[in-house]
Amino acid sequence: MLPVCLWSDVTTAVYAVFPLSLTVPSQLKRPTRECQGALDTSAALCYELLRDGFTTVFDGSIPTYARCFVEQDYPPPECLLSCREPPFAYTSAADVAAWLVAELGGAPADAARETAKFLVKLTDTEPFVSALNRREAIFERQPGSSEISAHRICAFLSMYMLVPYVLVAFLLLAYAFALVAAAAGSLFPLLLLVCQVFASVTTGDDRDIEEEIVELG
Repeated sequence: MLPVCLWSDVTTAVYAVFPLSLTVPSQLKRPTRECQGALDTSAALCYELLRDGFTTVFDGSIPTYARCFVEQDYPPPECLLSCREPPFAYTSAADVAAWLVAELGGAPADAARETAKFLVKLTDTEPFVSALNRREAIFERQPGSSEISAHRICAFLSMYMLVPYVLVAFLLLAYAFALVAAAAGSLFPLLLLVCQVFASVTTGDDRDIEEEIVELG
């Protein structure tokens, strides 16, 4: 029998991954005087229209209200911060990978640090470790806040930086599998040859023993 709260749990999980609506977090809005003034003016206009009411649908009030309402959640591009700017600073693949690992947290984050220590002799892993520490501090300081939503948006938009590394990793894995298959194909004939030699040697020993028994008999 299905539990009563199953449907609500499933819908909550789905909405957490695929929300019905998306809004721009306040951390992504540029805090300049011009942009903030435009948002304040838009908010005041929305409030005035709601307070006075719409006289008719043909006097332009509804389109004006719709525009000012949308500008609150979706400001114009010039009033949006770039994900490359502080405090987000998604400037490399290491920053994106650090956020993805920080999302997992716990054992995966510890494993990533240990791997970075192991690879420090081959490449510079300090940027990744520093970014991971900063990203984890955000989760510890403000869990479930709009700042985390802003970082998730930036990480999603910056995932294109990981494409070259994913392709290289895929090619290396394909090459490794090809080497294993080639080695397995070469070892099988060698193993078969060794077995044949061993079988011929033991068969020759048995014949020699039989001949000695015949001579003694």
